[in-house]
Amino acid sequence: MGFSETVALVAAAVGAFLGSTSAFLLEAWRRSHVEKTARHTALLQAQFAVSMQLRTMVNIRDQYLNEVRDKPDRFMLLVPFYGETADPVVDLGTLGFVAADDRIDALQQVHMAQGAYLTAMSALRARNEMMAAMYEAAIPSGDFDFETGEETVALDRRKARRLKGITDGLYKSVDSAIELEHEAVAVLAQVGKRLLPKREFAAVEEVSERPPS
Repeated sequence: MGFSETVALVAAAVGAFLGSTSAFLLEAWRRSHVEKTARHTALLQAQFAVSMQLRTMVNIRDQYLNEVRDKPDRFMLLVPFYGETADPVVDLGTLGFVAADDRIDALQQVHMAQGAYLTAMSALRARNEMMAAMYEAAIPSGDFDFETGEETVALDRRKARRLKGITDGLYKSVDSAIELEHEAVAVLAQVGKRLLPKREFAAVEEVSERPPS
């Protein structure tokens, strides 16, 4: 084998090696990019869902609960809640990498925040159902005011105590959900910045300080 043939053979071997190495590195980069994009998407979707839950809770607090929050008879003054609310849910199964590669307590915080939201919504619906049943069974004990829509009715004491308990629980559950969800949005952003420092994440939404229950 002549010198030129040897050089050609070595060049071919080097070319093949560099080609295979380049293909390997390209594939590794592609897989890394796909994985990072999937993680980024999962974190953003989780932030979006928690932010929507947070906004729902803040609206219910500010536009509904706070109107009679400081009144001792708020359990009777608070009318049933009317309105459609979306129930966005965090897909915790897509966030397994958070516990594996960052902080397991971060995933726990998101889970607790979502649980608090669902508890608050359940309390709201339970109170609505109880109020509807009580209105239907109430016995009028005074005149009906056609201007204000007010009417005095007789109410069983046991039902009144139960309504008060459910109402107080609704206030506490909404306030707790707001606090936990605000923390969860911030935690997701912190995790995202640590794992994916070059990606953008939703800003933490400012929520006013929780009023006393």
